[in-house]
Amino acid sequence: MTIYLWATLQKQYTKKDVYKYAVNHLIEYFLNIPSYQAFNNRLNNLHEAFRELTCILASIFTNKFSSILRI
Repeated sequence: MTIYLWATLQKQYTKKDVYKYAVNHLIEYFLNIPSYQAFNNRLNNLHEAFRELTCILASIFTNKFSSILRI
């Protein structure tokens, strides 16, 4: 999940681009990067975690911005 989020911050938006970015730039930090197929399967298995993270972040930002927008 960390690799995916970091790579999207680096403007790598497809799973294949995220994987290529990880292999080319993050291999010294993540020594055991799996094959693309295993990476893709693991990422797909995290769909509920991404959904939960999105809900949490939306709640945080909604609360922060709603207090700013109140007049």
